[in-house]
Amino acid sequence: NGCQLYIISDINWFCSFCHNPVLREDIYFHSKKCLSVVRSDNGKHLVCCICKYSTYSWANLKTHTFLHTGEKPFQCPYCDYKTGHKTSVVNHIRTHTGEKPYQCNLCDYKSSQSGPLRYHLKLKHGQIRENLHVSHQQYVNHLVSDQYCIHCEDFCSVDTIELLDHCKTCQGMARPDPNDCKFVCYACDYHSYWSNNMRSHIRTHTGEKPYLCVVCSYRSASSAGLSSHMKKNHGLDNRSLRSFQHHLVL
Repeated sequence: NGCQLYIISDINWFCSFCHNPVLREDIYFHSKKCLSVVRSDNGKHLVCCICKYSTYSWANLKTHTFLHTGEKPFQCPYCDYKTGHKTSVVNHIRTHTGEKPYQCNLCDYKSSQSGPLRYHLKLKHGQIRENLHVSHQQYVNHLVSDQYCIHCEDFCSVDTIELLDHCKTCQGMARPDPNDCKFVCYACDYHSYWSNNMRSHIRTHTGEKPYLCVVCSYRSASSAGLSSHMKKNHGLDNRSLRSFQHHLVL
């Protein structure tokens, strides 16, 4: 029937290819074994069964599934920070150690990540550092896609979870009210106590719309936006939607 099925409840997700329900802990294995998964010939033949993310590496696919399962297996040895990305915990540890291995060759600027150094070179010196080993187009694409922290000028990422973590832990952000400013946006002055509010706000900067309608091609940045769309345009509330998708699976 061509419908794509995505998360329905806190228990099951639905495979976008075979339309069968998938337990959270089985997403990785289902992605590997599902015979209905459409695999590309461009080298990225490993495909997430939930959102169709593709990669050439099993390790990348495993790390990607943490976004769906909420797992955070990498923990900082200095505090209770946890993440689903190994590179994120490495970068976080540098906030404790003060290590800044990336240095500008034109001034004294140093950074704990390569991304902020790219921005620094572009904004301050108008150059692309040759030893970054990327083409000009790759560099331009990197500038467009990465989200850069305007407060500490030492962090950038394209991953929503990493950005959310940084909004909570960045020491360069002013937090006059510890309660109201538990999360401060990396790109503007927006702040909130609630992680869900900040996550939705981050998507206004990244353009991410992870919630997909199962009836049409509509996408939303929030579950509330999707629910409103389903009710207004298709006459489906949450209960009716579960029943509708149950019949699709059958």
